[in-house]
Amino acid sequence: MHQGQQWFLAVANAGIAALLLFAATAKLASPSALGQTLRVLTGVPASGRTSVVRVIGGTEAVVAVCLTIPVLRVLSALAVAVLGVAFIVVGTLARVRHLEEPCGCFGAATDSAPGLVNIVLGLAALADSVLDLVIRPAVTVAYREALPIGAACALLLACVAAWSLTGRRSSRLSPQ
Repeated sequence: MHQGQQWFLAVANAGIAALLLFAATAKLASPSALGQTLRVLTGVPASGRTSVVRVIGGTEAVVAVCLTIPVLRVLSALAVAVLGVAFIVVGTLARVRHLEEPCGCFGAATDSAPGLVNIVLGLAALADSVLDLVIRPAVTVAYREALPIGAACALLLACVAAWSLTGRRSSRLSPQ
């Protein structure tokens, strides 16, 4: 595999890992928003919602970390594909049912309903999985060099996004 392809794959994996880690952290810190959305979408009772959201968040965190470990990359790609399908299903169900509940996928940081963004992120996760499963490069020096750099950049972008989302939300909640 060409060195540029390895870098692209490593950066794509790092981006998906950062997104999953960002979402996982938000779900673990603030499970109530997604819990409410789950209640509306699936009827999960109140007593089990927090646990379900924390299991989802924990799963996302484990998959994110495993995706950055070269020897676990292909197995992690299968898990990313499952999560991608889940994102697409949630987004599609929310659009079909005209759901207005805040998504909760990124904790309480956003107040938009699930929908098109979930579908697009799910498709991105599926695309990354396909790349990992089809290309399946030998883990080379280029891939090992690219992964930490890509992960650091992706986590930085996730932090900026979180700051941006929470900053806008807090300014809307502040009294004028």
